[in-house]
This record gives sequence, C-alpha cells and structure tokens, in this order.
Amino acid sequence: MRSTPPRLAEALLRSALRRGDRDLVLAELNEEYSQVIRPQQSWWAARAWYWRQAVGSTAAALTDRARARFHGRRPTFGFWIDVRDARRGRPAPVAVYRP
Repeated sequence: MRSTPPRLAEALLRSALRRGDRDLVLAELNEEYSQVIRPQQSWWAARAWYWRQAVGSTAAALTDRARARFHGRRPTFGFWIDVRDARRGRPAPVAVYRP
C-alpha cells in the first residue's frame, strides 16, 4: 500500500498555487494525507479525498489569481464598490488626513 499522494493531483495544485504558497500548502496537504487520512481510510477513499482537496484548492487559487489580475487592471473597481454600497445605504470607508 502506497502512502504517497496522487502525482497528477499534486501537479495540478502545484501549477495553480503562487510560488510563495506552494511549498507550505503542499507540505500541509501531504502531511495530513499521509498521517491522518491514509491510515484511517482505504487506498481509494484516501486518494479521492486528496483529489477533492486538490481540485478545491486549485479552484480557490485560480480565483485569487483572477481577482488579483482584475483588480490590477481596474483601478476604479473600489470606486464602483463604494457606489454600490452607497446605493444600498451603507457608509463608505473614509480616510482622514491629519498633517
């Protein structure tokens, strides 16, 4: 019985994560897989668990990347959020400048 995680799922997640997050996220996921999940579940169930975690984390990482790119290209995005909140009756955050 192997206790190594599925290589393709790991590669998928590795490709989606940012460089700064890659090692930590994969180390945590692999540690939980090998020390907690794999000893308690069958080989197939453990691999299915890892795939669910990898796909879910990949989706979250790609969403974060897309948001970062969107916010980077649209400097007025925050303005439109303030307009939306004002229409809903929510006060906008205010920065106070004190020399």
